[in-house]
Amino acid sequence: MAGVPIYSTRGRGGGFHIWEGFRSQLRGLTADEAGALALLGTPQVATQLGLGAALGRVRLKLEQALPPELANELTTVSQRFHHDPTPWDGEVPEAALAFFEVAIRRRRIVRTHTGADAEIEIHPLALVLKAAEWFLIARTEPAEPYTVYPVADLHGYGTTGDRFPYPEDFEPSAWWIRHHQKFSPSNSP
Repeated sequence: MAGVPIYSTRGRGGGFHIWEGFRSQLRGLTADEAGALALLGTPQVATQLGLGAALGRVRLKLEQALPPELANELTTVSQRFHHDPTPWDGEVPEAALAFFEVAIRRRRIVRTHTGADAEIEIHPLALVLKAAEWFLIARTEPAEPYTVYPVADLHGYGTTGDRFPYPEDFEPSAWWIRHHQKFSPSNSP
């Protein structure tokens, strides 16, 4: 019933055995662990988004599900290559990132302030890490264009508790590739 193939042998030295070469399927992932799979190669990013612990658990589950030689490859590569997404001269807004990560996944409308602007309500759609700076892609209404906000510039954020429909035709990576030049520091006033 558990999906483990067992067989029995009779006689001296007999008993019940698990089929040779059997590996369990990767089961029992939580929602956070499943989401953290996308960040497997970037543990610091996962930590900044509040998914560091979930990533650690899912990595352990993956290692346990792999044959020993492949688990060793995973360990070897992770020990020899390092990605550091932190800026040279600034703080990572980890509390804001963790908040927006949850708001994005749960499709929650957020109230926030940008700079000296009055309070606005946004529909947060995606977070982007570009050149050690975090950006939030959002819009104010379903029919409005997408806007990019530097996460470090957002303050006083909180959820309204209301949900919004995620746009079916929006793919963050493709959108960012087409539009990111508009938000480069060289295009700032």
